[in-house]
Amino acid sequence: LPMPWLDLPPWLELPPSCSALLYRLGSLRSSPKLLVGTCGLQLVALLWGLAQHLHRVECAIVVPNSGAVVLECETCHRTSATLRSVLLHLGGGCVIACGLVAVRWRDQRLLYVYGTAMLFFSLIIGLTALLTALETPVLEVAVSSISELEDDQCLRLAEEMLASARDHTSLASLSCVVDTAGAVLAIRSKELFSYEEIASQHAPETAAQRF
Repeated sequence: LPMPWLDLPPWLELPPSCSALLYRLGSLRSSPKLLVGTCGLQLVALLWGLAQHLHRVECAIVVPNSGAVVLECETCHRTSATLRSVLLHLGGGCVIACGLVAVRWRDQRLLYVYGTAMLFFSLIIGLTALLTALETPVLEVAVSSISELEDDQCLRLAEEMLASARDHTSLASLSCVVDTAGAVLAIRSKELFSYEEIASQHAPETAAQRF
């Protein structure tokens, strides 16, 4: 059913080229398509996060009340993905699939479930990104305190741990932004489907009034 008022962009007057692009991205009709693209980005981030858990290095760090930060080389070891991390990523994949199914079936209830879950995930992942970012300077100081002449292997493991922490921070920040976008697009898609449902219910009455 034609509903041109859904396509009105909420932007101020801009140059024609920018207005045309923002018109297409900002209209309610484009929200489901953008949501599908966002779900694709979420799947990529999910697989990237799982890959990060496959080869990690963990070392104990001592932060004394006075003195330099010390990294205990004897505690460095490699870890892999645990059952808990696999289950968490599997649950995230199920939520993303819920969003895709909601768009395919135009199901407002599934969109509500997906949007609520994405808001929760964005909060948790955002806090994780913040904590990891605050931890990174401490790791940098600990790695810089290791002498290559004393223990070359420990230095390599410590640098891998530092690089992994930086990658985790970048991924968590990206995931927070993408999950927030998914929640917003789910709300807009639900609004669009609601409008279309109302319009379809009133279509027979409108047609009858014409005759």
